This record gives sequence, C-alpha cells and structure tokens, in this order.
Amino acid sequence: MIHEDELEILKQSELIIFPFGQSGKPAVDTLLAHGFKIHSIWDNMKSGTYQGIPICRPAAGTEGGYPVILCADKRLGEILHQQADQLGYQVYHGGELLRSMELTRREYANNSVLINQRIEVSWQGDHADRFAMHILEIPITERCSLKCRDCSNLMQYYSKPRDADVEKTLADADQIIQAVDHIDEVRLLGGEPFVSKQLYQYVEHFIKQEKVEFIYLYTNATILPKGENLDCLKHHNVFVYISNYGEISKKLTEIEHLFQQEGILYHVSDVTQWTACSSFIQHHRTPQELEDLFGSCCTSECSVLKNGRLYGCPFLAQASTLYAIPKEANEFLQLSDYQTTDALRQALKDFLNKSYFSGCDFCAGRPYGVFNIPAAQQTKEVLPYKKYMY
Repeated sequence: MIHEDELEILKQSELIIFPFGQSGKPAVDTLLAHGFKIHSIWDNMKSGTYQGIPICRPAAGTEGGYPVILCADKRLGEILHQQADQLGYQVYHGGELLRSMELTRREYANNSVLINQRIEVSWQGDHADRFAMHILEIPITERCSLKCRDCSNLMQYYSKPRDADVEKTLADADQIIQAVDHIDEVRLLGGEPFVSKQLYQYVEHFIKQEKVEFIYLYTNATILPKGENLDCLKHHNVFVYISNYGEISKKLTEIEHLFQQEGILYHVSDVTQWTACSSFIQHHRTPQELEDLFGSCCTSECSVLKNGRLYGCPFLAQASTLYAIPKEANEFLQLSDYQTTDALRQALKDFLNKSYFSGCDFCAGRPYGVFNIPAAQQTKEVLPYKKYMY
C-alpha cells in the first residue's frame, strides 16, 4: 500500500503511465480527474498522444526522475517492472495508487476497469501467503448472436452449440472455491452471455461467494438484457465489459443508456483488430518454445471451467470440447477425481504453476499487444476442422 507521504510526493510529481493499452487509458483519466500531473505515457507498441500527453517507447531515466505508475496484471507487470527498473525509474503499482486515493468502489470500478483487483492482489505483499486464483472463466453458453470467423473462443466451429448445465457448473465452481483462498475475478462469457436466460443464476450465485472479488461479463452489444438478467447486474461487484464492433454491435447505444439509467458498472472498448489465434495447427515446438509461447500469452492466467474440467486457458477448453486436438495433447483437471478439498487444493497449485500445456503446440499464440487481423469478420457457415476421435 502506498503511504500518505508517498501519495503526497506523487501528487506533486509528474508521472509516467506504463503501459497505455486497456489499463493505462482509464488510469490516465482517473489520475487527471483527481489533479495528478502526467508527463508521458509509455508503451512498447503504440505512439501518438492521448489528451495531449505524448505516448512513446520507454526511455532511459531523465533528470526529472519521474515516477512510473505500472498498469498491468501480474505476468506482464513483472516484465514491465524489470524494464522500468533497468531504465532507472522508481515504480509504483496502479492498483495500490488507486487504493491510496480512497476512491469510492463505484468510482474505482468505472474509471479503472482493468486497473483492478488482479493488479492489487498480485503486488500486495500481505497476500503472498494466500493461494489465490487470478481468473476463473466460465463459458455459460456456446451460443452466440454473432458468427465471427476468427473468434478466439472458437465458437465458429460449433455446429450444435449448447448452454452449460447451471446446477452442475455452479457445483463444480463451488468445489474450486472451497479449495482456494481467493478468486480475483470470475468471468462469465460465451458465446454471448446475454443469450442465456439463466445468466442471472450464475451472477447471483457468485455475488454471494465471499472468496470471489469481482464478477465480469463480456458482451458484444447485440442483446439488451431484461428482467432478472438485467437486475442481477446492479451489484457493485459486477462489471460488464462491452466490445464495440461498430455497426454489428447494434444495441450499444441502448445498452449504454440503460446501464447509466440503472447504475450498472460497465466499460466500452472499441475493438477493430484481433489476434489471429483460432486455428488448430500442430507446430512441433520444443519445450522451451512452448514455455516461451505460454509465458507471453495474454490468457495464461485464465483458468477455464467447462464440463466438469478445469483447463489452462480458453483455447484448450474449447479445443478439447471440439475434439480439435489429439488426446495426448489434452491436459486438464477432472474435478470428480478429487474427493477431498486438500487433494484438489494441491492439484490446483501444481496445475496453475505449469509453465505450459501440451495443447499449446496446436495454438498460434496470443501474445500481449499483437493485433493482426480485422475484428469480428462474419461468416455464414460453421467452419470445418480436423476432428480427433477418442
């Protein structure tokens, strides 16, 4: 936690925000709104300006000695922290700074959607002895209101998409919750989560779980939630992340108006490009290459619960369900194999500490900050793929 004297120093200093991206932008907005001064924004992938502030690549320390405010989750944050250290800068973490500013819960969530609990929990020393799962992702449906050719969740390959079994999925989730000390974020997505009439049952269930910090929903702004699916979103621990794909996100304006009217926490991200990562091609990588691939993956700390199994990432969960990777490459935790909480806890620790999974060899990779194809290009047909039988 940043102490009062440090906070006062930061208020009097010019700051550097690192990186820009999804987390840096709301950090800049929040800090400016609270009277902080920002010298520049660092980013390894972008350039230009934001609100008149220059965006540039990280540079060696200057006479100004500007403090660097790190706005990244644990895995990327470790890399960027080292980079800033090597350049001779003092680094502070965005989540800790926001906590020190004593923002209200609502202000914190609205203005800093991705400078959230993942950063806070990852970098606070007093949590070092806890066994925390950063992200538990639950695809509640394979049905979607769009048919995106390059969907990274692989919905374009499902010929008979189905909803998850609510009762079974929540029981499986509770088994995991009992075995950990904390879950920073539960993500509910699809497909399109607002397709499911049972969405509210998931949200209401996780709101009651003391070990769960935040519940995030991801939507493409094509469906306006109603009734119980709308009411469940009005909780301060629930946040809706909206992807704006332009013309095909037909309900965006209505959703924003509705959420503002109802006091629902949300953030809109204008998405024009994706990463090409929706193929199933074996690359015959070496163990070191697989470790490097997984280490640079933006979903490597995203565990996925699907059909009674816990997978190491979204690609592996969907590829397994589709039988798109061979049996020997299919690694997961079968929750029914663990009869005691202690046994599952140890298995989870081992599983979450893996440096890569065999199935990573069939993935094109999802490195941070790499966007190389147009987003949300639509296809009329279910896409074909090689299906393994086992």
